[in-house]
Amino acid sequence: MKKIKKTAEQIIHKTKQATTQSSISLQIKEQEDLQFRRLVENSPHILFIHQDGKIVYANLKAEKDLGHEKTSIIGQRVKDLVSLEFQENVEENLRYLLSSHQEKRIDSLKLISLDGKEIFIECFACAAEFNGKPAVMITGQDITEKKELQAELQKSEQRYKSLFEQNVNCVYSLDLNGYYTSCNDMCHTLSGYSKEKLLTMHYSDLIIPEEHEKVHAYFKKCTKGIPQSFKTSFFNEYGAIIHLSTTIVPIIVNGQITGVFGISQDTTKQVKTEEEIKKMAFQDYLTGLPNRNMLLSQLNAEIDHASSHNQSFVLLFIDLDRFKNINDTLGHYAGDLLLKEVAQRLRFSLGETDMIFRQGGDEFIILLPNADKNLAARAAKQVLDMLLTPFSIHGTDFFISPSIGISVFPGDGKNADTLIKNADFAMYQVKKTGKNNFAFYSFHEEEFKVNPLKIEMELYRAVERNEFFLHYQPKVNLKTGKIIGAEALIRWMHPQLGLVSPASFIPIAEETGLIVPIGEWVLSTACKQNKQWHQKGFSTVVSVNLSARQFAQPNLARKIKQILQETKMDPKYLEIEITESMTADLNRAVHTLHELKKLGLRISIDDFGTGFSSLNYLKQFPVDTLKIDQSFVRNLHSSPEDKTIVNTIISMAHNLNLNVVAEGIETKEQLVFLQQHLCDEGQGYLFTKPLSPLQLEEHMDSVENVVKSLGLPQDINQRNWAQELLRQARKELDETIQMQQGMTFKFKLLDG
Repeated sequence: MKKIKKTAEQIIHKTKQATTQSSISLQIKEQEDLQFRRLVENSPHILFIHQDGKIVYANLKAEKDLGHEKTSIIGQRVKDLVSLEFQENVEENLRYLLSSHQEKRIDSLKLISLDGKEIFIECFACAAEFNGKPAVMITGQDITEKKELQAELQKSEQRYKSLFEQNVNCVYSLDLNGYYTSCNDMCHTLSGYSKEKLLTMHYSDLIIPEEHEKVHAYFKKCTKGIPQSFKTSFFNEYGAIIHLSTTIVPIIVNGQITGVFGISQDTTKQVKTEEEIKKMAFQDYLTGLPNRNMLLSQLNAEIDHASSHNQSFVLLFIDLDRFKNINDTLGHYAGDLLLKEVAQRLRFSLGETDMIFRQGGDEFIILLPNADKNLAARAAKQVLDMLLTPFSIHGTDFFISPSIGISVFPGDGKNADTLIKNADFAMYQVKKTGKNNFAFYSFHEEEFKVNPLKIEMELYRAVERNEFFLHYQPKVNLKTGKIIGAEALIRWMHPQLGLVSPASFIPIAEETGLIVPIGEWVLSTACKQNKQWHQKGFSTVVSVNLSARQFAQPNLARKIKQILQETKMDPKYLEIEITESMTADLNRAVHTLHELKKLGLRISIDDFGTGFSSLNYLKQFPVDTLKIDQSFVRNLHSSPEDKTIVNTIISMAHNLNLNVVAEGIETKEQLVFLQQHLCDEGQGYLFTKPLSPLQLEEHMDSVENVVKSLGLPQDINQRNWAQELLRQARKELDETIQMQQGMTFKFKLLDG
């Protein structure tokens, strides 16, 4: 009994021991399951189980990437999460795995989450058992970012390839020894060599020999990590020179310089264009002569040479007399042809070492190296003789003469500007004394007063300093003797030079363009003065001369209108005077004159008879007055031709219903002749010289007494005008009758 009890106790102890061991094993298993579950749940890879056509388990990563915050992927079909292009393949693989109980690796799969996001995964699928039933377990690594990087890399490679191959410039790479390792199609196009040939060549095989050293230095600097930009040239396969603008940069891989990358742009056309521009910069486009830029360059070189060899040289400054008249009357095309002919003749007048330049316009400069005054005089005479023969332009002969100024280095200047300035000044003196001659530069204080360069500089300050003022020359009615108007004439009182003649400064103001602001000042000042006279009870018309520059201004009418408004002067009391030469461009002249006429002012043609205006043109101009030039009035007592011209102008003007003014009346005989031929108005020293506004007011009575005391007797004068008025009335009646379109009857009373 004791033995049975002991055996039973042993069995019970072993049972308890086995139970304890089983309990411990179960606990260990549960712990292992928990760790595995945590490992699966928290895995960074997607894991889900597909069973019976749907997902029955998904770890946190799968839920997060493929689910929705409100919707789980549990219960979803796998094919609903797979993009369309992968669905058929996925279903086939699932069927295969369930039937074969094997595993299968799928390289990549594109899934569509419940949120609509696209996710690429690299996945592994295998047959498994879940809850005692067959299933497929799918695990995957999210490779979306990797896919995007690969796509961007492919795009970058495509862009690089496009940039490399399709670039309009030469793109290439060189190894550290200077041999080509790659090149695009443009390298072949530009060089003429095939790509295969280029990849066997060194860059120095192409570069022109004189550029080798320079380019090699750039290449060496680049291989040391310093990018370089430079210009160079090379021979292509056919021997032609190609000019390049090149940039090279080091190729750095893993911190090491492995080669050089280069881009070269073809600049051959640009270089040729620059050469042409450079040529144009030093060559006159019209005559082909060296221009002023070349003159200054050559002159400075000649100064250095003459100074070092103790030599002298000479400058001849040539200006063509009356050239502007040809341009104004025949046009610039004829003027250009004449300049070409002059340039050709001047070439023939030079020695082998002499040089000729076109200074500009109708000005030429001749440089005589190693010459003195004697050689200069002989050269100047030769130029005068060469230009003496008439020039034939379009079948018409033209006579043109030069005025020549001469300066000698070093006595007349030791730099280029001074020598040119002094030769120009000497030429100006020739023009003052009659033209068609030459003169050497000489400095005298009296001549300094008319130095055009000094005048030009002082003109800029004259308006600001209020140095200009106006005098007025009255216009007298030759029938009544009354003052009916006054011509405004500008004067310049310089603080050092004194009273400067208009003949000295007006041409310079015209040439420099200063005449425009000066002319506006004259207009404004004259209108202000006339307004003051009207307020004092006078009814004068003030006349203002326009320069060619002013007349060419597109805003002329607007500017005059502005001045009239500012001075509050009635436009009918302003008369604008122009010269015949300003009307050479007929269309522009007609347009401008009509614009002025619309303002309500009067228009006069000054110096009539000295230009070349066609009478056919005259009838198109809306003018009111013709002014007979004083050169015709001056010789009335001795020149039958001038008498005929004056009489003809008066008659023609009256037939065109125009007023006539005679300028420069200085004698009683001139006054009487003009009255006899019914000239409307006159002005000149016989009445008075130009006066200041106050002086004119003080001398009005004496001026208006001239016609009564020195002219025709009043009764004869009135009878002549009465006959003229009768003649005009008959003329108007005849014209009226001629214009009638019906029948015209004339009745005469006979015997009641």
